[in-house]
Amino acid sequence: MSELSQLSPQPLWDIFAQICAIPHPSGHKEGLGSYIIQWAESKKFNVERDKVGNILIRKPATASLGNLRVVVLQAHLDMVPQKNSDTQHDFTQDPIRLYVDNEWVKAQSTTLGADNGLSFSCTG
Repeated sequence: MSELSQLSPQPLWDIFAQICAIPHPSGHKEGLGSYIIQWAESKKFNVERDKVGNILIRKPATASLGNLRVVVLQAHLDMVPQKNSDTQHDFTQDPIRLYVDNEWVKAQSTTLGADNGLSFSCTG
């Protein structure tokens, strides 16, 4: 992961590397869910998890920005586990092995796991 430590913004790449170290193929997202809850709680954010595993995190606005519209980020926890046919990789046990290729972050012989149904919306 040392290659990622050279990328900016550094906090983003640190968190991404930590997520890639936690196996999270479809049907096996408990570990990543627990990591995200612990991270949010360490930041003193309000965290809720429903009976099917959805996680809701609320972060209060910075005091000087409280009058601005709310931003909502939505994402999914699991990844599609695909690997090259000649690769030994257990997506339920093995971390994603990352590397930097010029300007691109890639995974060695597997999908990167960076696909994400990400949407932004502003309310109120």
